[in-house]
Amino acid sequence: MADASLRLSLVQRLALTPGLRQSLRVLAAPPDRLAELLAAEAETNPWIEIVPPGAFPAGAAPDAELIDRLAATPSPRERLRAQIRLMRAPADDIALACALTEWLDERGWLTEPDARLAAALDAPPEAVGRARELLQRCEPAGIGARDLGECIALQLAEAGVAPDEVAAIRAALPVLAAHGPERAARRLGRDAETLRRWLRLLRQVDPHPLGALDESLPERLIPDLQVEIRPGQRPEVSLIEDARPRLRIAPLGREAARHAPELLARARELASALRRRDRTLLAIGTALVRHQEGFFLEGPQALRPLSRAALAAELGLHPSTVSRAVAGKALLCPRGVIPLATFFGAAVGDGAHAAGAVQAAIARLIAEEPPGRPLSDAAIRDRLARIGIDTSRRTVAKYRLCMGIPSSRHRRRRRAQRGARA
Repeated sequence: MADASLRLSLVQRLALTPGLRQSLRVLAAPPDRLAELLAAEAETNPWIEIVPPGAFPAGAAPDAELIDRLAATPSPRERLRAQIRLMRAPADDIALACALTEWLDERGWLTEPDARLAAALDAPPEAVGRARELLQRCEPAGIGARDLGECIALQLAEAGVAPDEVAAIRAALPVLAAHGPERAARRLGRDAETLRRWLRLLRQVDPHPLGALDESLPERLIPDLQVEIRPGQRPEVSLIEDARPRLRIAPLGREAARHAPELLARARELASALRRRDRTLLAIGTALVRHQEGFFLEGPQALRPLSRAALAAELGLHPSTVSRAVAGKALLCPRGVIPLATFFGAAVGDGAHAAGAVQAAIARLIAEEPPGRPLSDAAIRDRLARIGIDTSRRTVAKYRLCMGIPSSRHRRRRRAQRGARA
């Protein structure tokens, strides 16, 4: 008989307080979602009064029609590419993973074999495998799956299900689909309660993860910050106070405070979280405009390399705080409503240019190319070199694919077909 014993161990774990969780939700929420969050809190907390947002700011803002046009909502694939660019991986793998987003089907699955993708993208099969792994790390889980089984497995793993159990559930899918939990349990040699738990897990899985990403898009990108440019002065950043509803503590008196102190404390925590959100966004926006001043004066071609980690270190913040603060946020300037994520990008070539600047230069060269003589990737590389951007033909091809621009051969064919129809 084995000896029985008791052991005591001391384990340290980090736990988020309710107040900190609320603060993180407030920081991550763009203005429209923040309005929903505040409205939900006000419904259950009499201490919270909501002051509706005011009119859209004037001054540096273009007319409303132009704002609507410039603030176009990014597509699901563009949002996936934005996630991929934040990952730590070699630049070639990042560019290839961005290119794979164009091969996703309407469900978000990547059903093409790696060998075929490698041939189509002129890349080694092992590089395509690494790029697929990056794609499968995107949110929501299930993106980039080869089939339904892998889509389910990716989502179960993201939900914290142990790898052995994920494999068991995946193997049991045909039996679960054909039989109820009792018969499936007998066939699989497992107890019915385990099978019922598996079925509960499977009901939470979305077989069309790309559709879920599309539904999560905001109807309109509402700016939190405004950048004004006055002649002879550097760009100035300010909060748009009327971009979101504001909160104030209702004057209910001391008697109410004695009867519901926890609600009053929660209201004060929420008000404090909103102030921290404003301070953090203003600090990040000010630093971004200082680093990327050329963008506001010259355009996207003047973007400089900048990472979230570097900006976080400069501001004394955690990189995850910067990521939360930037996600879904935008600023308003004379060039339009610009997502904050635009101002981050890895260095390309000699390190003097950001990826966004190189992509802008490639897009401009292609837009200006002669209709009957589209530029090859090698020709684009040579023209970039003339303006001081040192990069390779392969990098040009990958950035072109990231932007959804076809090859010179396909552009020539497309223009010929348009001419024939005309």
